[in-house]
Amino acid sequence: MLDKATQTGRFGRKARHTKKNIAALQCTEEQIQTQCDDLLAAYHIRYLRIPDWIWTWLKLNAPPQIVKELSDRFGGMPDNMLIKKIDDRYNLLMALELKTATGRLRGKQKTWEKEIAVQVSRSPDETIANVNEFIAADYINRNWTKEILGKLK
Repeated sequence: MLDKATQTGRFGRKARHTKKNIAALQCTEEQIQTQCDDLLAAYHIRYLRIPDWIWTWLKLNAPPQIVKELSDRFGGMPDNMLIKKIDDRYNLLMALELKTATGRLRGKQKTWEKEIAVQVSRSPDETIANVNEFIAADYINRNWTKEILGKLK
């Protein structure tokens, strides 16, 4: 038998001292987005999203002034802006940014997060939880708005 200093592979020092990782479902951002699109369609929730292929097309084909203007206005915008009508005058909006398990917010995305409340979803389960939270908030805000508007009249 080899001594502990010369063992390699699964018996080596490095393998013995690392924590065992439980296999987690690793999804790409594109897969999470597809799942989110399907979920929002199933719940009949309207949302605003600028797909990546539109940005790619604009960068390749549009004049630089247009690309700059759109990038300044919409660059860093959360992946999905969920919209639900509360009453005739008000809507409920939730900004949902999708990231992989190791993904981070970048420059303009951080600016958006400072200016509005952005929910960051890093897995399909978090996406489902955020959408369910949005549906629950819609119900709460619908009743709250009716109560407040009733007092204002």
